[in-house]
Amino acid sequence: MKFFLFLYRFFCSLRLAVFTLSTLAVLCAIGTFYESLDGREAAQQIIYRSPYMTIILFCLALNIIAVMISRWPWRKKHIPFLLAHFGIIFVITGAFITRFYGVDGTLRLGLNQRGDNITTLDSTFSVYSSFDGKNLSQLFKTPVYFFKNPPQAKKPFKVYLGKEVLNVTNFYPLALGRQNYEPALRGGPALRLQLEGEKAHVVKWLYLPPLMNEVKLPLGPADIVLKNTFTKEKQQAKPWSKKTSQLNKQAPLKEQDKKQAKASTEKPNALLVLAPKEKGLSYKLHSPKKQYVKKGILKKGSVLKTGWMDFRLRVLEYLPNALPNTIFTPHKTDGTPAIKVEFKGTKRWMGLNSYMFFFEQDKAYIV
Repeated sequence: MKFFLFLYRFFCSLRLAVFTLSTLAVLCAIGTFYESLDGREAAQQIIYRSPYMTIILFCLALNIIAVMISRWPWRKKHIPFLLAHFGIIFVITGAFITRFYGVDGTLRLGLNQRGDNITTLDSTFSVYSSFDGKNLSQLFKTPVYFFKNPPQAKKPFKVYLGKEVLNVTNFYPLALGRQNYEPALRGGPALRLQLEGEKAHVVKWLYLPPLMNEVKLPLGPADIVLKNTFTKEKQQAKPWSKKTSQLNKQAPLKEQDKKQAKASTEKPNALLVLAPKEKGLSYKLHSPKKQYVKKGILKKGSVLKTGWMDFRLRVLEYLPNALPNTIFTPHKTDGTPAIKVEFKGTKRWMGLNSYMFFFEQDKAYIV
């Protein structure tokens, strides 16, 4: 009985209230400091969802409840006092529900768009393997909190893949990346191209990962597609033929058929399709205005007149087999989290929401 009386007096004390409120203010100030330096995720992991914050809020809630009990029996004059303290209890209860059961994320929507996928602050590190380039097998998956426990060269984050070990040896809370690719024995084709004209000047990398069939680079009214091989195209490969206009002269169509006919008569974007070859890039150029298909081979330094206004395409660099090697530099206020991954002597950086490949003789690892 004396023990419970001691606890009751302890949680009723003014000293506990001053201590919990002061500590809560200090933690919030530190959290604001972390958020300004390393971003919201760092502040969440290190401060707002830490055991220290949970303990302080729990002690504050018990302190408020004990003070309310000390005024029993409650009277009419206690109503403002009770409303204020009940309000604090509700806020703390909501904080605990969010802490343990809530989902905190972001849903990005454009004008007149709808969606049901959110991006959460939780980070997951996963490793998959593939033997045929199509089917993936999950080898490892776990939530990671690199803001709280950053990996280092002396204390790396390790993933055991049979006899081999994959290590994460460095972490930047915020970093700016510069896209780059390096030659590799096994990888995908990488193309650095320049599109120049009077109204625009664009320099871009176009990379086809090993497990994908094609990638597209949209450039407003034109698209550039990099794919593994050319496929035999049917008659619709001439999408700008005047024959499509004859659809309007046919017998009356159903409403759905009218919509399809209208869609087929609309001119799509200009198109440049590229496929890797041993000595260069094979290309097919489609121009909606001149209604032609041009074929040829592009090499490093080649210049192609696209027929899209006055635009010319120049091949600045071409790597038949390459792997991404984005170069990250730490930044104080802008960028994305990045980690350094090492596997069998190969060291590469990767940013949040990205992936990389490591190859062995009989399989590939996707991180």
